Amino acid sequence: MEDIVRIALIGDYRDDMIAHQVIPQALERAARPLSLCLEIRWLATSQVQHMRWEDLAKFDGLWCVPGTAYAQPEGVLRAIRLARERWLPFLGTCLGFHYTLIEYARHVLSLPEADHAAIKPDAGLPLIAPLVRSHTDERILFQPGSSISRIYGAYETIEQYGNYDFGLDPRCRDLLTYDDLAICGLDRSGAAQAVELHGHPFFFATQYQPELHEVRNEMHPLIKAFLRAAA
Repeated sequence: MEDIVRIALIGDYRDDMIAHQVIPQALERAARPLSLCLEIRWLATSQVQHMRWEDLAKFDGLWCVPGTAYAQPEGVLRAIRLARERWLPFLGTCLGFHYTLIEYARHVLSLPEADHAAIKPDAGLPLIAPLVRSHTDERILFQPGSSISRIYGAYETIEQYGNYDFGLDPRCRDLLTYDDLAICGLDRSGAAQAVELHGHPFFFATQYQPELHEVRNEMHPLIKAFLRAAA
């Protein structure tokens, strides 16, 4: 009998967004070799904002999905904090990466003004700032000894992106140098593209979008590892 694994997708679903279409497919593809039966549920950010932690913690894993913006960012931050503090398997991609950094800055590094410049241009600490990019794929270099490099079984990979204009402000990178949320993946320019939380069973966030491998019918190792941790 297959195990049932409950995964919550945190974000405001849009049927015109490729990532939202392929994420459930990517999860199902990764579940098959693990003999897992998935129950996938979309949770709008306004819904998460008012959920009890006890109800959210009933899921086996949380994935904060990409988007142009979250309708209720505070709901996303609640979900990320729950996953971080209660050791719930967590994955954040693209916009989910941005808010993973914001949550950690606010609640662990005691930087309440940390915010997203696209949402709050006058933020006291625009942790997520405008970037200039001209391509949709990138070579990612993993830090030696990182958990993410063990998942990939490699020290570098080629990853895909949607269209995005924001990322971790390079001037804020040192905030993550001496703490448990570590930058574990960099692009060729040295910009942060992935983070992992030391001591957590599974807590990763990436600027790139592993779910886009599903467009080419490819299973992604990070998604498979996410499900293995959730099971």
